Amino acid sequence: MMPISLTIIFTLCASLLIAMTVVPATGSTLLKNSVEKKHPWFEKVQDAYGRLLEFCLKVKVVPLAVAIGFLAFSVWAVLRMGIVMIPEMTSNQIQISVQMPEDTDKNTCYEMADQVLETILSVDGVKSVGAMSGGAMSLVASTAGGGSDDFTSYSFMVITENEDAGEDEVKRICADIMSGTADIGCQVSVSTGMAE
Repeated sequence: MMPISLTIIFTLCASLLIAMTVVPATGSTLLKNSVEKKHPWFEKVQDAYGRLLEFCLKVKVVPLAVAIGFLAFSVWAVLRMGIVMIPEMTSNQIQISVQMPEDTDKNTCYEMADQVLETILSVDGVKSVGAMSGGAMSLVASTAGGGSDDFTSYSFMVITENEDAGEDEVKRICADIMSGTADIGCQVSVSTGMAE
């Protein structure tokens, strides 16, 4: 980070030095024999602006009234448009955690996990599902090289078909998943990326 900061500082200092020395010297040398050109349209606009500025300085009520009018119009337009301090954010990803009863054997846990997966895939609006056995702690343990024998917890990552799925659609998919997995016999919790 420090080298980038020093580079910016040196570049700005060099630019300032050139602007104060080389540019004026070059300009005075190259523009020594320049011929002044007239710009009639620009001079007319400049004269009109000067007269308008003189009028505004004499009659101060007019520019103040115009400024207040623009301010009132801006406030009215903002209130009409509406303001959202923290906009609603939805995500097309749904995370599902599944916890099996502790005394369930391995094969039964796998069968129940398959039932949960089939139920999720049967919900309208689900595009794809990724599954992981053992939950987050199992992932940490397997990354460390220790492995994990936890077959009672599973994580499912669901992607909706609609990439711009709204809050209502995501809630509907979550409700369908919860109702579909209610009779499987395991604890299912659903979380989304929505800002509430």
